[in-house]
Amino acid sequence: MEEQFTKEALARIKAWRLIRGLSLSDVAFHLNISPSAYRKIEIGKCPLSLDRLIRISLFLEFDISSLLKNLDTPYEFIQGTHPKPSNF
Repeated sequence: MEEQFTKEALARIKAWRLIRGLSLSDVAFHLNISPSAYRKIEIGKCPLSLDRLIRISLFLEFDISSLLKNLDTPYEFIQGTHPKPSNF
């Protein structure tokens, strides 16, 4: 269950990045890490600290609580069927 939560939460973070039209490098620059280090976080190869999660959520402008909603179903942003956020 925890692995599925992590996988889905990271997929949602990636979806927000893509919706915002940002590259791995854009987010990595904001976090002051290399793009490859950020990629490892995004694919679950490196742990995501709470501090980094907060910084990512502020940069990508999403509420951390949105990572916890409906984790039993795949996130629709990945399939491209979910509407863009209203502040776009």
